[in-house]
Amino acid sequence: MPRDLNGFVLELYHLTGSGPRDAFGAIAFGLLEEMVAFDSALSGTFTLTPGGVRAHSQYLHKLPARMMEEYEAIKQHDVLNQQSVAQCGTTLNISLAQVESATHPAMIAHARRWGMEHTLATMILESPLNLYTAICVYRNATRRPFSERDRRRIERIAPHLVEAWHLNALHFLDGPPAPVPAVPHARAVIDRFGVLHHAEAGLSALFRSEVPDWEGPNVPAAIAAAIRQGASAFKGSAVVASVLRDLPDKRLLISVRARALVDALSKREMTVAREFASGKTYKEIAGLLRTSPATVRTQIERIYAKLGVRTKVELVKHVSHSA
Repeated sequence: MPRDLNGFVLELYHLTGSGPRDAFGAIAFGLLEEMVAFDSALSGTFTLTPGGVRAHSQYLHKLPARMMEEYEAIKQHDVLNQQSVAQCGTTLNISLAQVESATHPAMIAHARRWGMEHTLATMILESPLNLYTAICVYRNATRRPFSERDRRRIERIAPHLVEAWHLNALHFLDGPPAPVPAVPHARAVIDRFGVLHHAEAGLSALFRSEVPDWEGPNVPAAIAAAIRQGASAFKGSAVVASVLRDLPDKRLLISVRARALVDALSKREMTVAREFASGKTYKEIAGLLRTSPATVRTQIERIYAKLGVRTKVELVKHVSHSA
């Protein structure tokens, strides 16, 4: 059991592979309770749009889904959320008695209804993704307010919670991608709006190689447009983006990698290269593609010339870059 901040952080990262989101959320907040006592909590990601806050994902700890449903109707009155955004990285310690006279009655009633008399709220802004993650813990009216020591602890822990959340999400969406030396790559989770929810290290650099002035939270417009049109892949001037999986919650797992020499091959040549790299003979490939072995031989010679390779082993390495 963690007894200090270092112990908490080590245990948290160690457990990122312990279960999918809800299971990990229960474990993470359970560990957090050993550091700072609280009654309920939530974690959620959102972006700021011209129309206001748009929530993207959330985990409720000892709180029912109905709480968030009711919150949607009054979120425009959430002064604490506005203050947290204005002071990203700082944990705010708020008790309702302190703000009651300056806060909309509907928000006060909502907070009291769900046992949020005392709140420690932290907003983490991930730049350049421009994705906000809120970490809030609550005590009900029967408990003492949070102390300054509690506030400082949560403030130091919150960034680690956010990072662990991302690691957990990516871990359980798919196994780690096959290593492809010399070809930078990263995976990410996006929603149908093209907004990033989770991203592996290196994604920002890849997007900026394609669009130099790119900033989150949306993926580059051309990639988002290709996905909306149902394309499984997008080839840009600098990167190739592919949809790996449609997720049950209508989000998408995508992979982005730098362009490689193999991307110069035509669709037909890529098919021939992959089949040949997998061990098939000219005759087998010809039968599969309804052509002649001589044509396949010519295509493979052309592929070797485009890639600048001389052996099948070298070809296999290049084909693996397109995965």
